[in-house]
Amino acid sequence: MTATVLEQVMLEIRALGFDFETIDDLRDSSKRYSEALPVLLKWLPLATDPTDKDAIIRTLTQSWAKKQALDPLIEEFRNLPFEGDLAPKRWVVGNALDVLWDDSRFDDLAELLLDSKYGGDRQMLAWGMGKSRRPEATAVLLEVSEDPEIGGHAVRSLAKLADPQARPALEVALNHNEAWVRNYAKKGLAHLDVERGASA
Repeated sequence: MTATVLEQVMLEIRALGFDFETIDDLRDSSKRYSEALPVLLKWLPLATDPTDKDAIIRTLTQSWAKKQALDPLIEEFRNLPFEGDLAPKRWVVGNALDVLWDDSRFDDLAELLLDSKYGGDRQMLAWGMGKSRRPEATAVLLEVSEDPEIGGHAVRSLAKLADPQARPALEVALNHNEAWVRNYAKKGLAHLDVERGASA
């Protein structure tokens, strides 16, 4: 019987000296499995079953893996289909990009965030932008702050960045239909008021 993708992945990973039966065991372990990343990255584009793809993506979603995994996951975000069983996995990749966020790939990540064809799958990219230390991050988030699919996530990041340029967008968000978005807008404005008072 031919091994499944995940069985093959684990055969190759165990050959490297990792004593784990399943990919879930590997991911849930406290061990940093850097040596296994090439195997996971090799199989990432080859996995066509949604469950296999999901397991590999989630196992790559480790902050310490960004040096090796960030670029391949950016390409995975771009290349996943828009329809079919793998379509929902783009959101999972976006979540991974949030965890692995690195400003060295700011332009690529901003391009994905601003591309409306990716719809709500960009939600976690908007969260990731809130980690950026690039001055352009505020402007990028302002472009999508009223996007019906990801605007709330952009507001959350604008509140976190606490850039005075975001004040008008945060004030608009006070009337958002979602309470969690309104709460982030309030927190962001309160932070800006404290900073303004401190500098007065």
